[in-house]
Amino acid sequence: MSVNSEPLILGIDSANSACSVALVRGDNILGSITKEMTRGQAEELLVMADDILKKAKVEPSSLDCVGVTVGPGSFTGLRIGLSAARGLALSISRPCIGVTTFETVANGIATDGKFINGDLEQQRLLVAIETRREDFYVQLFDGNFLPLSSGAALHEDELVKMLNSHGENLLENLMISGDGATRASTMLKNQGIKTATIISSPQQSAVAVCKIAKTRYPPDVDAQPPQPLYLRPPEAKIPPPHSRAINIEPQTEL
Repeated sequence: MSVNSEPLILGIDSANSACSVALVRGDNILGSITKEMTRGQAEELLVMADDILKKAKVEPSSLDCVGVTVGPGSFTGLRIGLSAARGLALSISRPCIGVTTFETVANGIATDGKFINGDLEQQRLLVAIETRREDFYVQLFDGNFLPLSSGAALHEDELVKMLNSHGENLLENLMISGDGATRASTMLKNQGIKTATIISSPQQSAVAVCKIAKTRYPPDVDAQPPQPLYLRPPEAKIPPPHSRAINIEPQTEL
């Protein structure tokens, strides 16, 4: 990267129900592809990245860094995205910068200008990520898209308790986004919280990844590669050794 130029960043997001790749320099989006998919990311992701780079006539070695979502989200999607991003960054000796799914949604909304007009100091954004279970992955942001809570996996009563802890004004100015927004809004209405407004999630999530990665570039020289953000353990667990033992009956010689 030249002294006066913005970093050239390839962003990757496969944490949830879509696979998104973008190439961004500063405020210029040089290419962006998003495909809805819950499986097959491993086959599509690098093809999408290669397609964007070729159309922009950019060699991988020209990249300044690679940005990637670290979660929370689909365990399989996270592993695929992180593996692809870290592998590409390693192959060209460039840093790989991690971004949370919560940050990606919040930044995308800020970029799209979807926040309701009014007093930003009073507005709040709840990012709700689908877990496909009874709980949600959630994080609360203020009107300037700065985090007010840590990311967590919360059930209905825990989520209501967390929101109430931030005061009554929050409930009057609450917006919800993320792929779990509709279910979260319905659940909150059942709890008597009927003021929440749903804001659609940004379609080009990898663009948001690039823009956040830009604010963290260059990383510290001793920064470690990004690791997946798991807010709860995976459903699939390796059984204990004794349960995998095969019982073979001794045979007698004839």
